[in-house]
Amino acid sequence: MNPSLRSVPWLVVALVVVAGFGAAGCSRGPAYVAEPDKAAVVLETVLAAWRDGATCEDLRKRVPPIHVADERWLRGAKLESFEIGDVRPFGLSTRCEATLVGPAPLGTKKVVYHVSTQPAISVALGD
Repeated sequence: MNPSLRSVPWLVVALVVVAGFGAAGCSRGPAYVAEPDKAAVVLETVLAAWRDGATCEDLRKRVPPIHVADERWLRGAKLESFEIGDVRPFGLSTRCEATLVGPAPLGTKKVVYHVSTQPAISVALGD
């Protein structure tokens, strides 16, 4: 077998890989990144709204809307105070620790929220 023919399959593979990278580079969407400083402000806004008697629906009506997924709040738990702790990037979102204080059934809870600021603003209670 001709030695130059043995390298043909590798040449084809190399060309396909290079072409794939080139095509992927041309079709990239927006690059979303975690924004811890902005996420902390968003979480502060959300928890202050809860403490002050607002609803998740009130936040969804804002411009831009803030989408909140916290079953305690949705079930009617009252929040008296809160403290935001460690805030750090977590993939494309930001992981925010918080201490929530309210009457039963909430009590005092240490929780984690995942806050996304792109493409939409959302706050979700973590595990």
